[in-house]
Amino acid sequence: MSHVSLLRRVAAMVWGVVLLWLLAACDARPAPAPTPTLSATTPSAALVLSENSIRASAVVVPRQKAKLSFAQSGQIQAILVKAGDAVTAGQVIAELAGKEALQAAVTAAELEVLTSQQALQDLYTNAPLAKAQAFAAIAAAFAEMRQAEYQLYYFLATTNLSGTDAIQTMQAAQEELEKARQAFEAVRYKPESDPTRRTLKEKLDAAESHHQNALRRLELEAQRQTALANLEKAKAEYEKVKDGPDPKAVQMAEARLNNAQAQLEKARAALAQATLKAPFDGTITAVEASSGETVLAGSVVAVLGNLNEFVVETSDLSERDVARVQIGQKATVWIDALGEEIEGVVSEIAPQANLLGGDVVYTVVITLQEQLPGLRWGMSAEVELVTE
Repeated sequence: MSHVSLLRRVAAMVWGVVLLWLLAACDARPAPAPTPTLSATTPSAALVLSENSIRASAVVVPRQKAKLSFAQSGQIQAILVKAGDAVTAGQVIAELAGKEALQAAVTAAELEVLTSQQALQDLYTNAPLAKAQAFAAIAAAFAEMRQAEYQLYYFLATTNLSGTDAIQTMQAAQEELEKARQAFEAVRYKPESDPTRRTLKEKLDAAESHHQNALRRLELEAQRQTALANLEKAKAEYEKVKDGPDPKAVQMAEARLNNAQAQLEKARAALAQATLKAPFDGTITAVEASSGETVLAGSVVAVLGNLNEFVVETSDLSERDVARVQIGQKATVWIDALGEEIEGVVSEIAPQANLLGGDVVYTVVITLQEQLPGLRWGMSAEVELVTE
C-alpha cells in the first residue's frame, strides 16, 4: 500500500471519530424549558405577582416638568436659551416679533389709567370750587335777568306795544311795512311837494318806525328769555354740586377709569403672550424651535424640567389594578439602567385614563425616598406596589 493511500485512510478515520463525538454532544444537550404562556384572563398592562402586590412598567420623570409654548401664533424674534441651560422662574425663554408695538400699547394704556384716575380725583378735589362757581353763576344769571327785564320794561313804557304779543306784533309790523313800501313806490318819482306822495311817505316812515320798535322789542324779549334760561340752568348746576361732586360726572369718570384699566390689562396680556417665561426653576432639556420661525399657539418651543427631584410614573397600570392603589401606598422601584432598587410611596393617581395599545391604563406617580446618583429623565423602571 502506498504512503499516500495510508495517509488518506488515517485522515478519514480521524474525521469519523470527530463527527461521532459532535453528534454525541448534540444529543447530550438538555431539553429546552417549555415557553410560559399567559392565561387569556391575564391583563397585558400589569403583571399581578400575588394578591398583595402589583408590578407595572414605569419611567423616571422630574416632579416639575413643562412643555413651554406661546399662547398666540407669531414669528419668533429671539430664543434666549439653549438645551442644558439652568433657568429661574420668570426668566425669559423666547420672544415673538412685534413686542415693541405691544410695549407701546401698554405704555399708552398706563397713561390713560393715570389720566382717568386724576380726572376722578379732581372731581372730589374741586368740589368746593365747583360749588362756589355754580353759586356765582346763579348770581350772574339773576343780574342778567334783571338787566333784560329793566330794558324791556322801559322800552315798552315808551312805545304803544305793551300788552301785545311780541311775535305777532313783529309779523303785523312786517306786513304794514311791505304795504307802505309798495304804496310809496307808485309815487316815488313825483315831486316832493305832491300831497299824495307826502302822505304816503309819512305812512312809510311810520311803518318803518313801528317795524324797528317791534324788532327791538323782539330782541329784548329774547334777551329776557335767554337770561331766564341761564338762571334756571345755573340753579340746576348748583343743585348737582352743592352736596359734593356731580354724581353723573363721577359715574362717567369711574366708567372711563374702569375702561382704561380693562384696556391696560388687555395690553399687558398681549405683551405677556409675546414673551415666553420659565414657570419654575429648572433646566432646559430641549429647544424645539428657532429664531425667525413662525409658530402656532400651543406649539412646543422648549422643554423644561426640575432635574433636582425625580419621581417615577407608571405607564401600563391597568384599570382593574388601579382600584387597588391608594395615595400613601408603599412601592418598590427598580431602576434598570442603574441596577438599583429604591423605596417610594404613591403620591398621585391620575383621575383620567389613557389608552395604551387599546388597553385602558392609569398613570400613578411614585415619590422616591431618595434621589439616586445618575438618575436621569426617561430612564426605564419597574414598580412593585404592595396592596396589603
